[in-house]
This record gives sequence, C-alpha cells and structure tokens, in this order.
Amino acid sequence: MAVKTVVISNRQSLFDIANQEYGNAQGAFEIARANNLSTTDSLEPGQSIIIPESKTKKTEVMAVIDRQRIKFSTAVNITDFEPRQKGIGYMRIGSTFKVK
Repeated sequence: MAVKTVVISNRQSLFDIANQEYGNAQGAFEIARANNLSTTDSLEPGQSIIIPESKTKKTEVMAVIDRQRIKFSTAVNITDFEPRQKGIGYMRIGSTFKVK
C-alpha cells in the first residue's frame, strides 16, 4: 500500500489533520508517532507529514467532511495573543513582562 502524505496548511495541528483524515481526533496520536512528533508540536505550513492507516477511522464522519469539503484549521500560537498595544496595562507575565 502506498504511503499517504498531507501538506500542512496555515494554522493546522495534528488534531486538525486527524479529524480531516480519520474523522476523529484520536488519530492524532498515530500521526504523531508515525512522524516522530508530539501531539502538541507546532506544524509549519508547507510541511509534509505521513498519514498512517488507522483503525480509528470513522467512515460516516469522513463522508460528511468530504461532501462538505471541510478543512480543519484551529491551531494557535503565542503570537496570536500578543498585545496590539504597549504598556503595563497590556503586559502578560512570562511573555511581555518578565518576573525575576
């Protein structure tokens, strides 16, 4: 059987890919293992990852995802929460304000 690969789009996580490819988030652990990743690793747009065969695939959910052309994209990173304004009223401890 040929190995399937998926190219990551902007703001996709392993859980997004698992939902997209298997119809459930449980497959994120299988995808992570196949790609030597952690389920919490950030994925880069354009990155290719291997999609292993899975026994967790939900064919009825996959039919809806395919029919409606759903593309999951829910990942966020710390820069999504960076303050747009400056000053002490907009600082976050451990990010923009360091405690020593």
